[in-house]
Amino acid sequence: MQQKSLSEPDFNDLEVFTGWSGGSGNPKIPSEISYSKATNRSSQQGKEAERHKLVLHWTKLELETRRPAAELEALLEAVQGLNLVKRLREVADAEINHEAPTHLTKSPSDIVKDFLLKIARQYYLHMKEKSSALIAGEIPLDIALTHPAEWGYEPLNRLYRAAMGAFHKQMFPTLRDVYFVPEPEACALFTVQQLIRSKEDSLIPGECFVICDAGGGTVDLATYRIDKINPLEISRVAPGTGANCGATLIDRAFVRWLKSITTNLNILDDEVGTGGHFLLTPERKTLLNRFDPFKHQFTGGETNILTLASGIQVKPETPGFKNGLLTIDPMKGFFDESLNGTLRLIAKQVEGATVRGEVVTKVFMSGGLSQSEYLFRRVQDWARNNPSEMEVTRPEEWYVQFPIDINL
Repeated sequence: MQQKSLSEPDFNDLEVFTGWSGGSGNPKIPSEISYSKATNRSSQQGKEAERHKLVLHWTKLELETRRPAAELEALLEAVQGLNLVKRLREVADAEINHEAPTHLTKSPSDIVKDFLLKIARQYYLHMKEKSSALIAGEIPLDIALTHPAEWGYEPLNRLYRAAMGAFHKQMFPTLRDVYFVPEPEACALFTVQQLIRSKEDSLIPGECFVICDAGGGTVDLATYRIDKINPLEISRVAPGTGANCGATLIDRAFVRWLKSITTNLNILDDEVGTGGHFLLTPERKTLLNRFDPFKHQFTGGETNILTLASGIQVKPETPGFKNGLLTIDPMKGFFDESLNGTLRLIAKQVEGATVRGEVVTKVFMSGGLSQSEYLFRRVQDWARNNPSEMEVTRPEEWYVQFPIDINL
């Protein structure tokens, strides 16, 4: 038998690392990090960051180049954050107790690097325990970085520098190649291969499918044509598109509504006083954790019981919220901006393929937001009302593990 070279992957032997701190055995962990004081020697990353006072999330989106107005807003927010510094200076032990707002001194690239460094250290320790070959410089290491569909050179360069600062040569001396893969493209690779392997697919060569990767911050899409089944070959037939209309818009709409119906809820918007970063306070995180199951399970026809913290006063005669019941109308309203943005993106992809003479027969929904029953059913309704016959499905949760030829 001919022995394979070390650089040639055997995909039957692939193993997904699930030992992330606070990951609960999941292959993915939330992109969250905290610089607040640690408790019980817990990690300040992923789900464990929820235990801390201030949690930074969706920082990858801040790698994008901001408009001048947005840059000025970030500067104003940083100035507002100095009030926190002034207040902490009045506490003699603030620096010793790690209460100083470290995030105000960090750029988005710094925060992404710090997050990736925690991942790199955990993976290094895992590989050191499992096999010394990688650490000893015997096995080459490649890194694949996924990114929103419409990212240009500048955010990609910032992501690259952050990754190289985390997965540095001292830790991984055999680091070889770094690949950039648009998120909908990575999703397409897994989805189609998974359908073929399950033998339950109805993919027909010559037909097209839209990948809609709906995540927390962005919704990214691309359209591909099946050129060949075995070996699998696909071609992108419409440019990738995306927008910041992910689950964060639903959360923000919920918080705005909650602030409007209460008289003493002391909760700040995401960006206030954070230096332009997305920041979760403990109060906001608690509310969003209680709201999250409703967001995913809501189908458009049920009410939910929302428990507020003790002492929170609700304005009398508040529409849509009575005796703790969160009714249908406000729930639908929370989804409006995100849902409409997603439908516009899908329609644009289908139209772009159609004007090129292509036939779109499937829409694959992926990402955390696609688990929302309400959003998924609304996309199905849209597809049924479309002149073309399109099937909307949710494949299994994806992560990149299959190689195929892509003609771009």
